[in-house]
Amino acid sequence: MKKLIIFSLFSALTFMMSSCEKAWMTTEPNTSKQAVFEQIWKFADEKYSFFDYKKIDWNALKTQYKSRVSESMSDEDFLKVCDEMLDNLKDGHVNIKTTFDRTRTWDWFLNAPPNFDKNIILRNYYKDKQQFIGGFEYMDFGDVAYVYYGSFSDDFSKANLDYIMEKAKGKKGFIIDIRDNGGGSKANVSAIAERFCREKTKIGQEWNKNGKAHNAFSKADAYLTPTAGITKFLDKPVVVLINQRSYSAANFFPFTMKALPNVTLMGDSSGGGGGIPTYTELSNGWTLRVSSSQTFDNQGFNIENGVPPTIKIDMTKADMDKGVDTILEAALKKIRG
Repeated sequence: MKKLIIFSLFSALTFMMSSCEKAWMTTEPNTSKQAVFEQIWKFADEKYSFFDYKKIDWNALKTQYKSRVSESMSDEDFLKVCDEMLDNLKDGHVNIKTTFDRTRTWDWFLNAPPNFDKNIILRNYYKDKQQFIGGFEYMDFGDVAYVYYGSFSDDFSKANLDYIMEKAKGKKGFIIDIRDNGGGSKANVSAIAERFCREKTKIGQEWNKNGKAHNAFSKADAYLTPTAGITKFLDKPVVVLINQRSYSAANFFPFTMKALPNVTLMGDSSGGGGGIPTYTELSNGWTLRVSSSQTFDNQGFNIENGVPPTIKIDMTKADMDKGVDTILEAALKKIRG
């Protein structure tokens, strides 16, 4: 009897140890370069939103670039191959981030003419009279209020916006300058734009990936809702200054503002970036992001490649040599009538 009990206990203990071992053991991730390449291609294949819009044959690109991957190549060379494949998407929201580099596509502004020089603003307009309010630089041009916002990642509070709107009251108009703004928080886009909105306004439509197929989207109308904060420019002219370095959130801002009847966009087209990024961590520790949505204005125009200005104004070399900002001067002239 004692032998039977001992045997039963031993069997139970063996079973428990075996079960625990199975529970604790995990499969080691495949970090081979071929495996990581497959992960990159598959995640983009299922999540990227612009294949059809940009007429990209993603299967053909896989065949073209996978043949260049070998396990003996360095991580730097492997990243270069992956970067060259992803560069075919022509999308600044598509990146791989590693410990030694981050891939990028900057064609959206590198080939654009320079039409903003912050030194001109600092030396010939501000003259050390600007105010720094949250993430904003505020300048009083007498009859026109001017704000420069350099990044939608720069924080500000409701109190900052209340202060600016109250300070600007009585002006003929308002200029919001987002030239060379590389983007940031889309929530900041809404927080600013709501201060110029009188009533709930449809601004366009958003398509979000909801399946693996390239054309699998859920679609919903997008609206701008008035804020409970101080508003002073619901009827007066508002001018938004943009250029091709206005990207991502700085692309969504002119898209949003142009739906308001008293807003004019001036400068050059914004740089683009009409998709919200989604992320994944690859088995080798690298991070990949791709655009997973599309955005359209009320006329059905896809803003992925930028929002065109209402009035196109180019910086002239003659003005720049004289320390004059051609685009800002045009905005001041428009508001002053």
